[in-house]
Amino acid sequence: MGKFLAATGRRPGPGSAAGLGLGVVTGLMMGLMMAPTGAEARSMADTLRRTGLTQQDISIMTAAAAPLYREGTPKVGAESEWSNPDSGASGKSLLVSFADGCADIRHVVITQRRPEPQDFVFRNCKTADGSWVLTP
Repeated sequence: MGKFLAATGRRPGPGSAAGLGLGVVTGLMMGLMMAPTGAEARSMADTLRRTGLTQQDISIMTAAAAPLYREGTPKVGAESEWSNPDSGASGKSLLVSFADGCADIRHVVITQRRPEPQDFVFRNCKTADGSWVLTP
């Protein structure tokens, strides 16, 4: 049984797409991503705030997902699991698509504040200078 199921006893369910906002991402994404700006950032930040993820959870989740698209040849369907014993949050990240230098990562998370599985998709695109940017 995977860490996600062992930790929660639940299977992740379907969800909606969402992302990260500028205020939450800055300093959290460990240089992996940059946030959108304006109304998109506010909406994305609001969605993320409702999940109950802490800043530490976001950092752990992002670090666990990065190898899915940054190392070797990305394989759609590849997944990683993470957990944060400090907050009790855990999750699974799945590479749902990779094309034209952009990766769509589906994250399914469980937090103490919201113990039902929540999922959202982040799109990360590689720039000409080799850095990865979060895009709406």
